[in-house]
Amino acid sequence: MDPIKEIQNEHEEIEIGLKEIESAILEKEINYSNLIHNLRELNRIWNEHEEKEEKVFNFFNKKGIKIPIEKILFEHRSLKNNWEQIKIALNSGSDDKMKKSIPSIEKMTNKIREHIKKEDNIFYSLDDRIISKLKKEFRKAY
Repeated sequence: MDPIKEIQNEHEEIEIGLKEIESAILEKEINYSNLIHNLRELNRIWNEHEEKEEKVFNFFNKKGIKIPIEKILFEHRSLKNNWEQIKIALNSGSDDKMKKSIPSIEKMTNKIREHIKKEDNIFYSLDDRIISKLKKEFRKAY
């Protein structure tokens, strides 16, 4: 499959997860077990996605396609730090700690959206002819 299309499809899957989390948070009575489930699922998807992205972006960078890889990696590390803070509440088993983590969750969902938008803009700015050739090379390499 096309690695860029895969990443874009995952961006859509992540957006669905973000909406589920936001929906859970907006409930009058938050169902914390549902929120925890959605957060863990999003974290699983995000980790796999992030690994794939870094592989694709590094490959393209090595082939001379100028992608702001350092900025992307910095944002990935920043998001990972946000996840770590939220995981403390997730693993506590305490609804009170989850309730207190809601602002952090909201901040993280916004950061993820901004990050995805930046990556999608990078993809849209790439020259199709060059990228088509590199996609084939990437599939062979991985």
